[in-house]
Amino acid sequence: MDQNEHPAASRRSFLRSGGMAALFGVAAAAPAAVAMAQGESVSPELRELIERHRAARAAHRKARERHAEARAIYDPIASAPMPFASKEGTPVSAWLDDPDGRRRCVAEADYWFRFAPSLMSAHIKLIPPKRQKQIAAAMKGALKDIAAIINGLFDQAEEARRVSGVDDAESALEWAEDDKRRAMAALMRFKCASVADVNARAEYLAGLDGISNTATAAALAAPLAVGEA
Repeated sequence: MDQNEHPAASRRSFLRSGGMAALFGVAAAAPAAVAMAQGESVSPELRELIERHRAARAAHRKARERHAEARAIYDPIASAPMPFASKEGTPVSAWLDDPDGRRRCVAEADYWFRFAPSLMSAHIKLIPPKRQKQIAAAMKGALKDIAAIINGLFDQAEEARRVSGVDDAESALEWAEDDKRRAMAALMRFKCASVADVNARAEYLAGLDGISNTATAAALAAPLAVGEA
């Protein structure tokens, strides 16, 4: 390769010259086909499969962007630590996944507020009865405040989930990922009918993200070379 030649241009030149077919061993079986490769046409079925995969990739890209936008709205609120969670710092989102999460989180706070005074029962008895009643009232009021905070966090997170559309975005992303995988599987299952098909598929694969060179594309397409059962 000319040192001044761009790698992508070199790869395209290699593919168009029938080099990909030769790499598959197709040339050895049908040397005349290699010479006629540029005069052959690509199968309509293969063109359709390539376009289907290209469209699936574009849809996946859009779904991924939409999911990122939804998470950017939802995550800052859902990641807020929940007071009196059984595990310190457990985010609101972890409780939202539990249908009974709101009640359980309030019950957790209630437990600690009821349990804490019992730890100091011997000391509290030393306090005048009137003051004990004041403390009990203060603890009950604090529990109401904590319950309000917990409910507020749940309300905010649920509203953020609704406004952001994160649930729909996650479902759409999963669907798009599955569709892209199915499109690639169909493309790779296609039995090439000519050297033009082999080169067209290999060139398309070589241009995809994550496939940086012709050898990798060849490794992907080789099992489905012309003439294989």
